[in-house]
Amino acid sequence: MSCWVHPEVDGEILPAHFTPDSKKPLQLCEVTPGMRIRAINLRGFGLKYSHAIEIAQFIRKTSSLKSLSLRDNDLDAEAAVALSDAIQAHPSVTSCDLRGNRIGPEGATALASMLQVNTVLNQLNVYGNHLQASGGEAIARALRHNLSLRTLDLGDNQIGDLATTRIANALRKTTTLTSLQIQPLNDLHPGQSPPPLPLL
Repeated sequence: MSCWVHPEVDGEILPAHFTPDSKKPLQLCEVTPGMRIRAINLRGFGLKYSHAIEIAQFIRKTSSLKSLSLRDNDLDAEAAVALSDAIQAHPSVTSCDLRGNRIGPEGATALASMLQVNTVLNQLNVYGNHLQASGGEAIARALRHNLSLRTLDLGDNQIGDLATTRIANALRKTTTLTSLQIQPLNDLHPGQSPPPLPLL
C-alpha cells in the first residue's frame, strides 16, 4: 500500500496522493520503526481487508503509533478482527477512528474483546458501522471491564433500545468513560441513563 510519511506532523502517514512531487511514495512495509510514526490518517482511501492486514502488521512492529484514523473506507468485519488483534497484541494506540465503515456485529465483537483487556485506548469512534443489537451488547459487556476508554461514539448503528439501555447501565459501572454518543439516546453521561435493566 503506497503512503506518504509527513515529517512535519510528527510522523503522520497519509495517502500517497499527498506526496509532494519531489518525493517518492513509500510502501507501508518500507516505513521503519526509526521513523517514529505517531499517526495514520487514511480517511476515505478505499481501504479493504488486504489493506487492514498491512496496517495491522505495521501496528505490531511499532511502539510509537498513537492515532489510527481509517474512517470512511470499506473495512469489513475481518478487517476489524485483524486491527483489534493487532491493537490488543501491541497496545500503543490511544485513539482509533473507524467511523463510516461496515464492520458489523462480528467486527464489534472483536473490538469488544480488545476493549476488555486494553488499558491504553481512550477514544474509539465506530459511528455508522451497522453494529446491530448483538454488536451493541458486546460493547456493553466490554464497558463493564474497560478502565481506559473516555470517549466512545456508537451513533447510527441500529443497536436497538435493549442494547442501548445495557450500555447505559454499564456506564454506571465505569469511572473513566465520560462521553458516549449513541442513538436514540444521545450524549449519555453518568447519572443520565434510563431505568436499569439486568446487565448481561
